[in-house]
Amino acid sequence: MEHHAARMLLLEAAWGLQAGVDVRLKSSYAKVFCTEVANRIADKALQIFGGAGYIKGMVVERVYRELRVMRIFEGANEIQRNMIAKQLLKT
Repeated sequence: MEHHAARMLLLEAAWGLQAGVDVRLKSSYAKVFCTEVANRIADKALQIFGGAGYIKGMVVERVYRELRVMRIFEGANEIQRNMIAKQLLKT
């Protein structure tokens, strides 16, 4: 369910961008929600794999490690939350 919701948020922001609409708020929503959902999904996968999930070279290990960076890249999620709040307060 979370994966589907994250995908819909991302698609809504992409459609708005293609239509020439201001998507700052929607893209911030999508960035925060998608990275956090992906992190939870990777964490569950790591839990399923157990100790083997930490072995270098395993896909789960790489995805889990790279997702941590995605929560920081293009503005940390905390900064994105501040931007969301500012946009909401303007309206």
